[in-house]
Amino acid sequence: MLIALKETNCLNGVLVSQADGWAVEGDEAKSTGLKLFGIRNHEPNPNIFERLLPKLTASGFSNAEINQLMHLNPVDAFAVRVRTS
Repeated sequence: MLIALKETNCLNGVLVSQADGWAVEGDEAKSTGLKLFGIRNHEPNPNIFERLLPKLTASGFSNAEINQLMHLNPVDAFAVRVRTS
């Protein structure tokens, strides 16, 4: 699917989930901020770094396109905006 979105110049509308088994929960948020919940991943986002990013690179995604997906799109999606109307 990401390849099809790339080919149609639509990567700017994609938001990739980066949760991968971690959550902010209760008092944990005050110390580490992350708590593992029921998945075997013992560090954040191994599926992204060990599987997704290598597959994107192997499929011809540029560093700029990967940056769009993993950094720029979330920044844009979660930006606080002021409505004037």
